[in-house]
Amino acid sequence: MSVVRTEYRGIGDLVFENSTASGELETVEKFSVSLRNDAPDEQGHVTGFIATVIGPASSLDEAIHEHAIQLAHALDYLSLVTRCRYRIGEPLRAIEWEPGPGRRKMLAFLRFDGRYPPLPRLSQRYFDGGRVILHDALEPFLLTAARYFRLALLDKSAADQFIKFWHALEVIAENTIERALTPITCRKCSSPISCAECGHEATRFPFPKDAIKEVLNRLKVPDLEDNFKHLLTARNSLMHGGNSKTVERKCGVPLTTLVNRLGSIVQAAIIVRAGSGNRLFFAHDGELCGFHQLNRLRLEFDYAGPGEHPEEELIPKPIISVTHSFEATDLTESASQEG
Repeated sequence: MSVVRTEYRGIGDLVFENSTASGELETVEKFSVSLRNDAPDEQGHVTGFIATVIGPASSLDEAIHEHAIQLAHALDYLSLVTRCRYRIGEPLRAIEWEPGPGRRKMLAFLRFDGRYPPLPRLSQRYFDGGRVILHDALEPFLLTAARYFRLALLDKSAADQFIKFWHALEVIAENTIERALTPITCRKCSSPISCAECGHEATRFPFPKDAIKEVLNRLKVPDLEDNFKHLLTARNSLMHGGNSKTVERKCGVPLTTLVNRLGSIVQAAIIVRAGSGNRLFFAHDGELCGFHQLNRLRLEFDYAGPGEHPEEELIPKPIISVTHSFEATDLTESASQEG
């Protein structure tokens, strides 16, 4: 694995008093993580930081994802000791960082929202759909589930989206599935287990995962066993310190796919429970995850020395921009498709 230097922009509640100051720590995995102030905003306030991570990576392309995990660990620590908020923003650069002179490869990044600019499709009928749900004596727990659904859509991290969708599904399951005692069955033959002395049948309350599986069953989710296994495996992996890579390795399915699948299940469960499914319109039939797209610009530059690494002023600083526009034909087609 080669050594790579990555940079990210972020925001936080604490910044350095001196614009030239910086702080550095080493993660458990021996990655170097340092923070310095970002440029002041229009009012002259520094509201964020530039984070630099140096360490091994499987490739230059993967470094920005692998190093983000190390940066998150460092920010977790800072939040713990300062009781302040720190959020990773967009990646900026990834540079080959093996010591010595020579040609170095580099990536510059621009992240943008795939749903920018917003589609000009908001209309009264969506408000009418909301009125249908709210006027159908909506149970309070469905409002909680709907709030988790909305908050999940706001997250940039697929892992965070999955956890919020899962919380919404747990709320629905705990309030819609009867918690009657069920027999404890033999692991080998699935027959109910009874006491050898008195013949009393052993019972238990259903586990939360059993209630969630029953929600999926009532929704007639296709390939129920496989889908439930993948979702539960992803949940357990993320709740025990895993990430998108570990989820994909264990499930054989990208985490973004599971997020889209889980979000669709939650949406359907809320609407079916509210009894309003056949009276609603949907603005988007597509993905619930992966709104944020990442553009990459590949560069190479020469470093002649004499030090181990180039100074900041010797590293290229390309500026990437994206211009968005609507084509008139696209809007016409969208309008005609909506009727």
